[in-house]
Amino acid sequence: MGKLELIGIVLLPLILCGMYIKPEILLYYLVIDSWLIIRISQLSIIHPEFTFNRIIVYLGLLIIIIKRLQSRSLFPKAAKSGLTVLVIIFLVYLNMSFISWTHEPNFLIANNLVFYFVALALLDQDLEKSFRHISVVAMIPVLLLSVSSMVSAVVHMDIGQRSYAGNRIQSAFYVILGLCLLFGYRKMVQDERIKRIAVTVVILIGAASVAISLGRMVMIICVVLTLYYVAKGYVRWWAVLVVILIACTFALVRLDLTMIYVNKLARLTERGGTKISEYNKDEMAAFTSGRSEAYKTAWRVIKKRPIWGVGYDWWARNPRNITGSSLHSRWIQILLECGIPGLLLYASLYALTALYLIGSKTVRGSPNRRPIRDSLLAAMTAFFLIGLTDNHGYTDRLFYLVLAMIATLRFSPPRSQPAVNS
Repeated sequence: MGKLELIGIVLLPLILCGMYIKPEILLYYLVIDSWLIIRISQLSIIHPEFTFNRIIVYLGLLIIIIKRLQSRSLFPKAAKSGLTVLVIIFLVYLNMSFISWTHEPNFLIANNLVFYFVALALLDQDLEKSFRHISVVAMIPVLLLSVSSMVSAVVHMDIGQRSYAGNRIQSAFYVILGLCLLFGYRKMVQDERIKRIAVTVVILIGAASVAISLGRMVMIICVVLTLYYVAKGYVRWWAVLVVILIACTFALVRLDLTMIYVNKLARLTERGGTKISEYNKDEMAAFTSGRSEAYKTAWRVIKKRPIWGVGYDWWARNPRNITGSSLHSRWIQILLECGIPGLLLYASLYALTALYLIGSKTVRGSPNRRPIRDSLLAAMTAFFLIGLTDNHGYTDRLFYLVLAMIATLRFSPPRSQPAVNS
């Protein structure tokens, strides 16, 4: 038995006992687990399918059901929302698509569905309080990911490459999600000076770590969200210039990394009026960091099965796949594997959450719900953009945490406030 397995076995009874006393502990554990404790959560106990994370989630659900039955309120208010129905349909469709070619169920999909309902049940008690606690918990992974990235940059001159979470894009994106919550939390503690200063420091550290990642899409997301928060009055206009200045400074420090991309761009422009479709394989692969070949392969498969797709998770499991296990686009991947219905269902999740968050009923009854709404809209925007060229979206547990908070924000009235008809 390894050290990680031993840690998991020791933590399991402690977390379960804590959950029975205070069920919110499950949500806070899952928040940290989703951001950071990836290796421990994936450990198997007794059987390969009985991972530490799944045991926690399913036993936690059982504890929550027992607790809610005692209070004679089994279903959270947001469980009856249109968004919850859509989440169920989407995940069931993914599972059916997986079964269609593997002839076995996908436990990860079931795990996401259970987690969504666990989040609904725990958020239903007091959304504002839960959001504050989740934001405080999120500060831990944001700091660890940011500091480890910056230490790697200073000590090893490994700017934009590695951190505790692995590759630079994954780390930077998880930091961005944390910052989305922290901006809302900072607004909610505006009258508490010490908390506000502490959150501001974490935000600055996180923003700096994202800037030194030198990732093209994460920097676009960072600038877009900075402009969004400027327009909302959370930060001042000079913040945009600071973000750009930090990125440019580190790009100059590691001029060799910067020039790699510049050379890729130059190779494309050398051929002047030639159409993109006529560029040779090496030029396009260099410019897109190898994504173009994966996209070409995916498109050939899509044309063969445009309606229903080839089956969920086919790309990673296909032994003949010579372009890698990651397609680097959640939008292309959902079309490839789950066809047009899967793509429409996934797009509908974004459309419906946008309608919920823009609607006036969402923030009615509590002044603290407006910064929560702004944070969740920023998080969904980040998921939408990163999904264009990377592997974050419907496979991330944090995606379903954000959806659960949106459904609760829309359909659960503020604490000590009368219900609002929706």
